[in-house]
Amino acid sequence: MLDIGWTEIIVLAVVCLFVIGPKDIPKFLGYVGKIIAKIKGITRDFNETVDEAIKDSELDDIRKEIELSKKELDSTKDILNPTTEIDKFMNNEKKNVILDEAKSKKEKLDIDQS
Repeated sequence: MLDIGWTEIIVLAVVCLFVIGPKDIPKFLGYVGKIIAKIKGITRDFNETVDEAIKDSELDDIRKEIELSKKELDSTKDILNPTTEIDKFMNNEKKNVILDEAKSKKEKLDIDQS
């Protein structure tokens, strides 16, 4: 992790012995242990937050893909469904027949009024 060998640990122990003193070394080591525990907790929380953000962003991407797929499916459904085209054609023909009948009735009325 920190790539510290035994020689470096012995040098640090001797320096701590002279700087901190033999009485305060247990208190100092307890303090260092608490700090390391806090740092580990903070990094764990940070990792969980990042993981949640990644999952949320992946879910958003998946939702967008599903919405696009639904739109594409709806458009292909209309293309692949022949009855839709037939219905459109029949509706247009009905309109044309109704318009023709209305024109013929109007012409009859115009002739009758003349």
